[in-house]
Amino acid sequence: MLSARSAAEARVTNAFKHANGTPQVEVRLRRAGGGAELDVEDYGPGIPAASLPQVFSSFYQVESAGHSSGGGMGLGLFICRVIVRAHDGQIFVRSTEGKGATFTVRLPLIENR
Repeated sequence: MLSARSAAEARVTNAFKHANGTPQVEVRLRRAGGGAELDVEDYGPGIPAASLPQVFSSFYQVESAGHSSGGGMGLGLFICRVIVRAHDGQIFVRSTEGKGATFTVRLPLIENR
């Protein structure tokens, strides 16, 4: 099984790739209820509102002005979602065009035995 860590690493890599020229990428981890939340926030071009419902679909690539897809296959976020769901988690995105995007992964915590 692929790990949740793989999904998080892929999202951080995507933030640097798609937020070319951003002054920073922020990664935050916090406990939330019975789980953990990981945010990856960039300050790049953001995602057009019309594209938000499709960003986790297989083979979907966001096209925006001044930004190319970089030659990927459009599978990264789809695979991230599969991995996160396999661990009983959730992944979602918030974005404003011209101001960046924040991807959040929410995973349940497991007690040490």
